[in-house]
Amino acid sequence: MVFRACSLAVVGALIGAIAACTSAWATTFVVPDTAQLLAASDTVVLGHVTAIRGLEAYSRLRTAVTVAVEQVVKGPQAAELIVVEPGGFVGRQHRWIYGAPTFFLGERVLLFLHRNPRSELETTFLGIGKFRVVRSSRGTEFVVRNLTGVHALAMRRGRLEGDSTVTTQALSELLQSLRALGALKTPAVPDSAAAQAPESALRQANFTFAGPPLVRWFLPDEGEPIAYRVSTGGDGTLGNDASVAAVDAALAAWSSTGCASVDLVDSGTVDPAPFSMCDGRTAVTFNDPFGEIPDPAGCTGVLGVGGVCWDSSVAETFNGATFYRVTEGDVMINNGFGDCPFWNDTNVAELLTHEVGHTLGLGHSSNDPNEPDPTLRNATMYYAAHFDGRGAQLMSDDVAAVCALYPVGHAGSVTLRRFAIVSDATGATPSDRLVVDGTLNVDDAPFDPKTDTLTIDLLAAGTSVFRLAVSPEQWTTDVSGTRYYYSGMTTAGTTTLLLSNMTAAGMRFTIRARDLDLSGTETDPVVIAITFGESSVTQPIPPLRNAALGRVYP
Repeated sequence: MVFRACSLAVVGALIGAIAACTSAWATTFVVPDTAQLLAASDTVVLGHVTAIRGLEAYSRLRTAVTVAVEQVVKGPQAAELIVVEPGGFVGRQHRWIYGAPTFFLGERVLLFLHRNPRSELETTFLGIGKFRVVRSSRGTEFVVRNLTGVHALAMRRGRLEGDSTVTTQALSELLQSLRALGALKTPAVPDSAAAQAPESALRQANFTFAGPPLVRWFLPDEGEPIAYRVSTGGDGTLGNDASVAAVDAALAAWSSTGCASVDLVDSGTVDPAPFSMCDGRTAVTFNDPFGEIPDPAGCTGVLGVGGVCWDSSVAETFNGATFYRVTEGDVMINNGFGDCPFWNDTNVAELLTHEVGHTLGLGHSSNDPNEPDPTLRNATMYYAAHFDGRGAQLMSDDVAAVCALYPVGHAGSVTLRRFAIVSDATGATPSDRLVVDGTLNVDDAPFDPKTDTLTIDLLAAGTSVFRLAVSPEQWTTDVSGTRYYYSGMTTAGTTTLLLSNMTAAGMRFTIRARDLDLSGTETDPVVIAITFGESSVTQPIPPLRNAALGRVYP
């Protein structure tokens, strides 16, 4: 398998890296059942979209969707409704709220709506409240809710489990269920406010509420940290200290992979600001202080939302593709979940780690509820939360994704032919053996053993568990000058290193080491870093499989 420090596309088996190139989803739902969704909604209507426009008012970017009503299922009668959703764009300024519903002109929809604190109608629990109506080839009408990309969970048997992100049901069956639950008993008095536009907008523009383009931070490329601020007070249940600790743990997890250039720092507290604002501050906010997320109902609803702001006039090239520069990334954790059995500092730390990953531009490792690949299913960036006690911890696929999107250096690539850790637990002292065979291909910074020190690091969870540095005078070479050999004692144990097939474009390397303590590699992720001169290549090791005497790849 080939890995490249400067290319997303070739991390082929590690799908999280590929997902990072497409979209970044950062909202976590505990999906309610039909009865809970109906109870949380003030209005339910069947209709079609006739207009969409972006709004900017009070520095908040939002989108107004006009719906011509065909049938009122619940709530006051109305011929037309205006639904206001968070996010949108006006001019060059864009704000994307992950998990908000997508609308298209002319589409037919079944909408569950509630009134927010500003008395505007918005979909209940963001994308959960929006169904698209489609017709089969046989003429049967279905409603489809597509939450693909969000962090979807459901409460079953007293615990949270991953929920399906796409649901389909016959329209007639859903309407019948709503009738059985007491809907369709609507007041005859028309809702005069339903078709009123939101408060006057400073600017307006046509807007199709679809997903963001490719977005990415470019600060790490410039050697700059990404500064996150934490709202004062913290979560109302966990308290300030536990909330800040969870945020800091999430930032540290993404900053300590050993192969990614991102440095996420806690730059202190900040007074809460509306989540829908693009104010230039990257922040983690607790308790939804401005009422921008629908309150939960029976431990269901929106756990947290995430979003990014970008300027459409600033586009840059990364790995041959056009990315817009992220100017701000935000996470907001909802209130009202404090009494739910899953709400504790460890699970909130996992939730924050997942959401912070999205603010970096990373997608999900997989959106498949039946994902057969354990590497993708176990990733913290899997579409469903694990809440298994991991807290702020990255797995191998998470590391592969962030290292592909934010590589350290662009010096070349590593082709790994064999990697094995052979363990012997019978002795009183550590006696693990390391076997590595691979090829280092360099781009425009060739390695010269006559002048450059070669350093090889094996990192587990960002910590070096094996390190070998060989300076020019330590090599033994053959007559042709194409094979270099080193043998000696290191602080870890006895090690030999052979370099062969030496060319300007690269070399083959073979490592044999014994009497090591490699117990740290039992926890994903594991990364190999090779440094020469002023260049370095850092690559995640593929997941190791258990063998007779240890763990190996392939």
